Amino acid sequence: MKKKRRSKGSAKPVRAKRGAARGTARGAGLAAVSTEALAAELKRRRSELPKLEREANALRAQLAAVEARIASLGADGTAAKPRAAEAAGKPFRAVRKGKPTLSVQLLEHLAAKGEPVSRGDIVAEVARRMGREVSPSFSVQVSATLRKLVNAGEAAQVGRGQYAAKGVGIAAS
Repeated sequence: MKKKRRSKGSAKPVRAKRGAARGTARGAGLAAVSTEALAAELKRRRSELPKLEREANALRAQLAAVEARIASLGADGTAAKPRAAEAAGKPFRAVRKGKPTLSVQLLEHLAAKGEPVSRGDIVAEVARRMGREVSPSFSVQVSATLRKLVNAGEAAQVGRGQYAAKGVGIAAS
């Protein structure tokens, strides 16, 4: 039966590092492996190199063909790729699990008000609509979603903590 090693001044046994050879000192790593074994592993890995280079060249050729198709359509291929929802003309998902998403709820509330609304009022009303409690985490979710809507041009921030539907002016406040 093997004895478990114990660290200095500790009553608990010390486990060897994962992957370390049994019976070797902790942290010995490659020092415990013979040079013949290391040379064999290096030779094996180097033998894979030509195959990987062929695969890389084939992928480069495919990429060049795709870029050529993009260029033939009049684009330079450097534009940022739109998200799937944006590509379909919808910047945000409208329904999730059969219910309107937070983005949709926010936009509906802002449009219904027709004037700039404070973030606190938005949080309270949307929480009521969604049947949720007003909590710090929900408030953060609303703030982050409002920021996304403003960045996407779906809503406007008309002042500090004041948001309005797209097209609603500051004069309404």
